[in-house]
Amino acid sequence: MADPELKDEKTMPEAPPYICPLVQNHVLCQCCLQPMPDRRAQAINPANNIPPQQCQICYRAYCHAYWGCTKNECTGCIGKFKDLNFGKKCLNNLILENVYESEIFKNYVEANGMSVKQVLRESLVKLDAGQYTCPDQSRFAINSNTALCYTCGLRNFKELAYQYRKDIPRDELPEDAQKRQDCYWGKIAEHRKQDLIMQRISAISVIRLELHRTKKTEDVFVQTKPI
Repeated sequence: MADPELKDEKTMPEAPPYICPLVQNHVLCQCCLQPMPDRRAQAINPANNIPPQQCQICYRAYCHAYWGCTKNECTGCIGKFKDLNFGKKCLNNLILENVYESEIFKNYVEANGMSVKQVLRESLVKLDAGQYTCPDQSRFAINSNTALCYTCGLRNFKELAYQYRKDIPRDELPEDAQKRQDCYWGKIAEHRKQDLIMQRISAISVIRLELHRTKKTEDVFVQTKPI
């Protein structure tokens, strides 16, 4: 991959130059549970150029963006939305938390040599343009530069990934996926987590079905008008 920023791997940032005064308050990272200097008040002013230490949705403190979280399992517990590293592992259950839809999307991503971060960046371009939405937008102003923790970021990325998947032309999907019938109710269907049904029915293309039904209804209405 040409751009190293789009690789699905954890990168350790360089800590900002800072020496704690005697009265410095500290806050625990909620990932590694290690203390770091609490500079959240200073970070409000962008001119101070202090990396984010607090998620702007859940308000929990994390240390990765500040100086790199050292917990082994951590892939980057906080950062700007566009910089979060969700990794390939998230693909297993990314689309509607449905293994079949997620497998189709995973195969598409891998077949096209894409990284998860590339999908994230392309989705965020559309989020910033107002073409995509994410769940927490009803309460917070979220864009590609919003500081989010891994958990809050993944929750919103799942919805962005669903919209990204919905925009993929059917003929670009694997052959098996092209043959699956569309579900009338789409992602809100009660049966979308039942294995036998979801192997055969797509929960993605409800909008195309509804448009088709609307057009068909209009055609019938026109045909039944008095001459």
